[in-house]
Amino acid sequence: MASLAPLAGLRVVEVGSFIAVPSAGLALRQLGARVIRVDPVGGAPDIGRWPLGRDGRSLYWAGLNRGKESVVLDLAGPAGQRTLRRLVCAGGAAGGVLLTNVAGQPWLSDDLLRRHRPDLIYVQVAGTSDGGSAVDYTVNAASGLAHATGPEDGEGPLNQALPAWDLLAGGHTAVAVLAALRRRESTGEGACLRVALEDVAASTLTTLGFLPDAHLRLRNRPAHGNYVYGTFGADMPLADGGRIMIVALTSRQWDSLLEVTGTARAAAALAAALDADFRSEGDRYLHRHVLSALMRPWFEARSLAEASAALGGSRVLWAPFRRFTDVVRDLRGGGGSPVVAKVAEEGFGEILHHRPGAAGRRRRAARPRAAARPAHRVRPQRAGRRRAWVSSSAGSATTYGISATSTPSSASGRRPGRAKNWASMSTVCDTIATYQSRGGSGYERTYAPCCLHSHRLRRRRTVGCPAARGDHRGCRAARLAGAGRLCRRWLGAG
Repeated sequence: MASLAPLAGLRVVEVGSFIAVPSAGLALRQLGARVIRVDPVGGAPDIGRWPLGRDGRSLYWAGLNRGKESVVLDLAGPAGQRTLRRLVCAGGAAGGVLLTNVAGQPWLSDDLLRRHRPDLIYVQVAGTSDGGSAVDYTVNAASGLAHATGPEDGEGPLNQALPAWDLLAGGHTAVAVLAALRRRESTGEGACLRVALEDVAASTLTTLGFLPDAHLRLRNRPAHGNYVYGTFGADMPLADGGRIMIVALTSRQWDSLLEVTGTARAAAALAAALDADFRSEGDRYLHRHVLSALMRPWFEARSLAEASAALGGSRVLWAPFRRFTDVVRDLRGGGGSPVVAKVAEEGFGEILHHRPGAAGRRRRAARPRAAARPAHRVRPQRAGRRRAWVSSSAGSATTYGISATSTPSSASGRRPGRAKNWASMSTVCDTIATYQSRGGSGYERTYAPCCLHSHRLRRRRTVGCPAARGDHRGCRAARLAGAGRLCRRWLGAG
């Protein structure tokens, strides 16, 4: 069943590169917002960043920007800068939202933009607290976390492979937009906000106790390898050469691990000898080395299949260490996470793609049609030549199975499927794009056909723009953009 995305209708302009800003825009896009990227002529600095697909294009860039629209502007010149300001300030009540990591440019300052749009929501992502430049890998080095990462006998600090501060900053940015939108809806006021990677790191490490521990006890948390700080967690070698991670956070999980491995009596004798209580997380952590040595022979005598069979029905938290190719093999076989699926994409071929809205759903066998209908009372109603299920909820009409985006006709007191349902939005540079539902059949009329639209329409007809024939010189939207053309980029599901 199709459902209206929570941010449907929202219009966001994104001017940024690398991970934090694009990931924030991606999160808003996956919630239904219309996100318009502004790219410089020749592409953003990260447009060719590794890893690359078979045709040499960036898989990284495509993943962070899939489903967004893109307009190319010459931001080095005044014409492109003016067009960008018009783009940011346009969009009506659903527009006026800017995400950027551009700093120190007077032509994109909050003060200048707010003269034209007082209720602007301006969110800037910076590197350091004072607005300076930094990336995840330098922020992580300066945060202290690198000295708590890596093997116990490591020779020096180790940066993590995952750009966690970039991703967390992107999440904070998306939440900041939602909070500012809520306030604007209630008060009419805009907002100027800054999210700094350095602040995100400091806040996170304080919340989780890393920095308070160093402050109160004047000590640094050491690197522990795969041991879990403050509880029992360790990796174990297996007979077939693999390794498995086991974690026992609670006393029930600990008792279950002792039962599976047959080490309960030995652990009790060890606790008495060490004057320790292994039902306590702290004691299990303090004696992690001897407890791991106690259990290691059980794992060394078993293959992954045998260990999995024994641990499968227990309370123990466990997982084998896998490589990316192992994960991909599971996905190809129909297993793995339901949020990842294979799609065919131009230039890449068949590619793994994140499916928004699939989180929490497991792959399962097809159910009978009747079982898939809404639980509340519904009535079938004719919509042209197709049948749609229309909710009978008061005050709203949710139509399932119609591919065109439309405004519920119940809002005007009309029955769904009987009259024209219009939902209009302006495309890049405020040219016209209209989605029309007529008798359940949808088509798009647009004067900017080179913009990206992720809506899946049954029929698609483009009129009124020479760009449809490959000629961008006569396109009003392209002339207004100041760059002579609008670019199609990375067309794919949003």
